[in-house]
Amino acid sequence: MAMRRGKLTDKIEVAGQPTADEVTGLKAEGFTTVINMRRDGEADQPLSPAEEGQVAQAAGMDYHHIPVDPNDLQPEQAAALKKLLDEAKGPVFLHCAGGPRATAVALVALGVKDRDAALATAAEAGFPITNPNQIAFIDRETGRDKP
Repeated sequence: MAMRRGKLTDKIEVAGQPTADEVTGLKAEGFTTVINMRRDGEADQPLSPAEEGQVAQAAGMDYHHIPVDPNDLQPEQAAALKKLLDEAKGPVFLHCAGGPRATAVALVALGVKDRDAALATAAEAGFPITNPNQIAFIDRETGRDKP
């Protein structure tokens, strides 16, 4: 089964877990950076983050690992992602297991200030955010949880 992919911006594509061959193929598509948001040891992980890093770097891309618990997203993770996105030399391939976790963190990193806009953008990219903890993270970071 091919991984699901979707564009968040002209420079950022989000996806579910890629295989080693799919990671290698990203370079030919023009990607310069791969960012993995899965934690080491998650179920159904064909490549460990370290192995994926070796594959991406062997293909000539920068690789970064920001482990994110899908039920406990943190502002520091969005800040780390924002820094990597700002420093990226070209298109960025960002993934988690299925896509919504990486999408939620990316939208906050990109400075989306409105929950409805964030959820609409995620759905348009093909990764609707339905996890209540991920929605609560967006609410906290956009100020929606404040009176």
